[in-house]
Amino acid sequence: MLKVKTNAKNLSVRYAKRITALNSAIASGLRALAIKVDAEQVENLSGDGDRGSYPVPVRSGTLRRGTFFNVVNRQFAIVGNKTIYAASIHDGRPFLDNAVDNVKPVEIIGDHLKKEVWAIL
Repeated sequence: MLKVKTNAKNLSVRYAKRITALNSAIASGLRALAIKVDAEQVENLSGDGDRGSYPVPVRSGTLRRGTFFNVVNRQFAIVGNKTIYAASIHDGRPFLDNAVDNVKPVEIIGDHLKKEVWAIL
């Protein structure tokens, strides 16, 4: 009878830890991304110019107070504005689209993943 000794159990445990660490890095990257997009959205809603200018001028602050973000199930992030007239403003001055473009989402998520990948090698 041939006896075979493996380290399969150890490899399985190490693999599971790496999966957990990578999932955590993705979740923290998404959270960091959502926070930055939301902050940029607020910046785009903090103008002091005339009506119709950009960044969107502040009148009462309601539009800025309507911003929100949420990371759902560590898989995706939602950033938006719940103010009833936000979509109308966004059509002419895309404050949220510009916020996403300005924060470089791929770099933010990538930085979180790179840190974790180096930590587990």
